Amino acid sequence: MIFRLFPYPGRLRAVAALLWLYSRTGLQALARGVGLLRLLPGNLAQMEALLPGVSFKQVATRLPERVSAKGERRARVALLAGCVQRVFFPQVNEATIRVLSAEGCEVLVPRGQDAAVLSRSTPAGRRRRSISRGTRSRASKRTPSMPSSSTLPGAART
Repeated sequence: MIFRLFPYPGRLRAVAALLWLYSRTGLQALARGVGLLRLLPGNLAQMEALLPGVSFKQVATRLPERVSAKGERRARVALLAGCVQRVFFPQVNEATIRVLSAEGCEVLVPRGQDAAVLSRSTPAGRRRRSISRGTRSRASKRTPSMPSSSTLPGAART
C-alpha cells in the first residue's frame, strides 16, 4: 500500500483531502470515541493513530515553477520537492525556497516530479527492478551499485 501511494503526489493529495474531511467533519473524533477503530483490519488502527494533522492549505498548496533570486543571481538550483513532504509538509519546501532565494539562488521547481519515475531513471532504480525480477546477476554486471537520493528533498545545483 505504501509504495502504491507515497511516490505519487496526486494520490497523496487525494488522500490528504479525504483525511482533511475525516478530521474536519468530526468523523475522526466519533470513530475514536466509540471504538470503531478496533474493528479495522491489521495495523490500520495503529496507522490511524499516526495520521498527521492536515489543513486545507496543505491540500491546496502548489509550489511556483520559478522563484527569482533576491538581488544578484549567484546560482540556479532545482528543488526536488519530495512526494510526502510536498503534500503533508509544504512549509518545509516553502522555507527552503525562501532561504535559497535570499542567498541569491534562482529556484526552479520542475513539474511532474514523481519519485517513482525518478527512481526508475537512476542506475540504482533499474538495478532494484532487475533484482525484483530475479535477474540480479545481469543487473550487477550492467550497473554499479549506487545510492539513490531521488526521493530525498533538497536542491541540486545546475
